[in-house]
Amino acid sequence: MKTKGKNIAVTVCFILVLLGFMVVNFLLPDQEFTHSERRRLAQAPDFSWESLFNGTLFEEFDKYTLDQFAFRDTFRRIKAAGSHYLFRQKDNGDLYMADGHIGKMSYPLNEKAVKNASAKLNEVYRRYLRGKNVSYAVIPDKNYFLAEKNGYLAMDYDRMLKILRADVENMKEIRLFDSLTIEDYYRTDIHWRQERLSKVADKLLQGMGNEARTSGMQYESRELYPFYGSLYGQAARKVKPETLVYLTNSERENDIVYDYETKSNIKSYEPEKFEGMPCALRALLFFTL
Repeated sequence: MKTKGKNIAVTVCFILVLLGFMVVNFLLPDQEFTHSERRRLAQAPDFSWESLFNGTLFEEFDKYTLDQFAFRDTFRRIKAAGSHYLFRQKDNGDLYMADGHIGKMSYPLNEKAVKNASAKLNEVYRRYLRGKNVSYAVIPDKNYFLAEKNGYLAMDYDRMLKILRADVENMKEIRLFDSLTIEDYYRTDIHWRQERLSKVADKLLQGMGNEARTSGMQYESRELYPFYGSLYGQAARKVKPETLVYLTNSERENDIVYDYETKSNIKSYEPEKFEGMPCALRALLFFTL
């Protein structure tokens, strides 16, 4: 009798939890984006007979329910903590922590994509740059400095470079790997730190035969805090925020660039939107050559 009572209690509690979450999800308004993951969330799909019969309606609805689930970030943090501390997993959904940085495994090398990139470079050269002095450079991501030495799957950059050197025509390679370290990247993001890029920019200028050097240019350093990069939200792990630094001067303040997303002209930097999503701060360093 006691066992039967326990089973009934468990069943009732389970049903109440399901009903509770259903009601909460129904009452809570849909969110347009997630600050923690720095991406837009899926919205309720529009119904059409075509999408119903070809199955896309259910696929979009599944993405919508997963993105708009109540307390989603809380459950993500619980899952990440359980994977790391309870099950002792080294990564959580291809995301890992090493040397104080959050990394996202990129493996294996997509050789087809590299060959396609080579073909595109050759096409651009033949159409627009024939006879000119043209160079290319491969930018290593954070995994180049983190993954292999910490026991994670690492992309074969040597194979990538071998393919490019064999396939890319009429272009000189500028090697950047020796000009970068892991400290040149944000701990919670995939991007370079702008204030540390002078040596890389000088390497590019030198490789292209330009006598100008960015190290001699005058810039004012400005800081924005706290900065949580895109990998911070994806990893759902507690990591100290960073300070985002950008360099500017009178010329950069007057720069205008075209935003293809909004189809409008905007300033290079919009620090007033630092708290927004997506972060509208353009981490660009323009060089007057």
